[in-house]
Amino acid sequence: MLRFIVVLACLFLVSCATDHTYMKDLFSPGLQKAMETSKKGNPMQGAVLMKDEAERGNGIAQSMMARVYGNLAENDGPEKGNDLVEAYKWIELSCNKGVLYDKMPTDQADDIAYRDQLAKKMTSEQIAAAKKLAAEWQPKGP
Repeated sequence: MLRFIVVLACLFLVSCATDHTYMKDLFSPGLQKAMETSKKGNPMQGAVLMKDEAERGNGIAQSMMARVYGNLAENDGPEKGNDLVEAYKWIELSCNKGVLYDKMPTDQADDIAYRDQLAKKMTSEQIAAAKKLAAEWQPKGP
């Protein structure tokens, strides 16, 4: 009887997890492949795969892409302003997805804090441009 209850509990947890976009995003094959590729010593290809996943609407990948662009902006290169705008766009999308799709509260708070941190480095014009990009953004197909 105990075994039956444990199996039912596991099935319940799996069914709950598959109903939440956060869990689907976390376990998506595209996100897993991107992370594995990076770990295997090919961070550039991993970033390309991560961006593909973010463009499909994966909120976790969007949050990660925000941090990639934010780190690029830290290098003070000629694209710093553009990188900050891209970082803000991706983190804005991730924050919006968290509100709508039951994202884990700690991840949601981290994303909001990161968005606020980026905003301190940006002009009001850059923030407006990033918000416009986020508002106009549409997920790409599978």
